[in-house]
Amino acid sequence: MFVYGFMASDRKDLPISISLGGVSRPWQTNHRQDYDEYNCGCPRSGPPISSSPSEHNNNNNNNNNKSLCSDWSSSRGPGQRVVTYTVYGDMNNSQVYKQYFSAIEDRIKNVQQKYEGWIMRLYHNTSESNSEVRGLLCRLYCQYPIFDPCQVNHIYFPIGYKSKFRPPSPTLDHVTSSTTNTNTHKSTKQMVSKEYGEFKDTKESRDSNNSEETVSPDDESRQTTRKLSAYHKSIYKVKRRSYGEALVGKMWRFLPMADPLVSEFLVRDIDSVILPREVAAVNQWLANSTALVHIMRDHPSHNGLILAGMWGGSRTRGGAKLTSMLAAMARWPPRDLWDYDQALLRREVWPEVLDSLLAHDSYFCANPHFQSHHRSAPFPTRRKGRYFVGWGPLRNHELPSISICPHQCRPPDHQDWTLC
Repeated sequence: MFVYGFMASDRKDLPISISLGGVSRPWQTNHRQDYDEYNCGCPRSGPPISSSPSEHNNNNNNNNNKSLCSDWSSSRGPGQRVVTYTVYGDMNNSQVYKQYFSAIEDRIKNVQQKYEGWIMRLYHNTSESNSEVRGLLCRLYCQYPIFDPCQVNHIYFPIGYKSKFRPPSPTLDHVTSSTTNTNTHKSTKQMVSKEYGEFKDTKESRDSNNSEETVSPDDESRQTTRKLSAYHKSIYKVKRRSYGEALVGKMWRFLPMADPLVSEFLVRDIDSVILPREVAAVNQWLANSTALVHIMRDHPSHNGLILAGMWGGSRTRGGAKLTSMLAAMARWPPRDLWDYDQALLRREVWPEVLDSLLAHDSYFCANPHFQSHHRSAPFPTRRKGRYFVGWGPLRNHELPSISICPHQCRPPDHQDWTLC
C-alpha cells in the first residue's frame, strides 16, 4: 500500500509514490494539505493531521497522531519503519563535514536500496539562520521522498511530563543571598555521578529531586530551598522542555522509541555503511524472533552491551516499554561524555530487555558478561573480506583487527567460517 505525495518540480502534478512499510492506510485523497516546514519550496502533500485545536496548539506528543519528528512525519500515518540518525556540529569544520554532513546523502541512498519501504529520519538542531545546512537539508528533502529531517528543538515532552532532574538555575543570586548555607547547595545539586558508565542513583537522590522542599537543619536553608523550588516550578510554567534540551546529540536518534506512529526502528551511525550482512541480521530478527530489541556486535572492539549505533527495537512488540525506557534515559541530565549514550543504554535499557533480546554476536557470544536470558545468535551470512557491521570509509584502520572468531559464535552448519 502506498501513500501518494507531490514534490515540487517542473511537473507540479507529478505524483511521488512513498512506501510506508506495507501498512494499509485508508486515507481519503480528497482531503490533503501541503507540508514544507523548512520552506524548501517543494511541499509534500498528505493527509491532514487529525487533532483538536488545543492539542495542536500545545504540541502534545501524547497524541497518537503526532510523530516525534515533524508534521509531515505525522501525516505519513502509523506503521512507519524508520532508520534513524543524528547529525550536529559545525558544517564549516572540515573534519565534521567529512565525517558527518557529507555522509547524509550516502545514507539516504543506502536506506533506499537496502531497506525497501523504510524511512530515513535525521535528527538535528540546525537553526533557520544556518543557511548552508538548511540548504543541504532542503535539497535532500526535495530529492528523496524517504528522507524526513527532524528538528529536535521543536519536539517537546508530553504536557505534564516531570523530569526527575530539574533544570539548574543560572545563579543562586536569582533566589537567595550570598550567605546560603552549603547544605542547601548539596540538597539542590543534581545527584548524578559517573565512573565510566556506572551511575549512582540512590533513594536519597531521587527523594531530593522529586520533593518540592528539602529539609535542612536551619530555617535559612529551608527558606532558600523553598525559593529554589518556586524558581524551578516557574520554569515549567513558562517553558516546556524539548528533547533537544533534555538529550545529548547522540541520543536524539533514540526518539522513535516513543513515537506512536513507528512500528520498528533501527538506530545507526551516519558514517557507517549499511552492509548486506546487517540487513540479513535485521531480517532474521523481524521474521524469526519475537524479541523486542535487536543488537549487533561484529568486531573485537564491539565490547559494549548495547552499541549505540547498532541496535533497534519493535514498538509493535512493546511500545509502552520502549517509551518508558526513553523517559528513564531522558531523566538523566545531558553530559558531554563520548560514551554517554551507551552508558544510559547499559543502565536503562539492557536490564529491561534481558528476556526479550536478540543479539547477533561474532566475538562475545560465549562471554558471560554479555549474556542475556537468550543465547546470542551467529550472523546468518558469511563475512566478506574483513568488513564488519558498523564499518564506514573512515574506519578502514579497524579492518585488520578482524580476527578468527570463537567456534561458539559461528553458525552450527558453518564451522568453517573462521571469520564468522
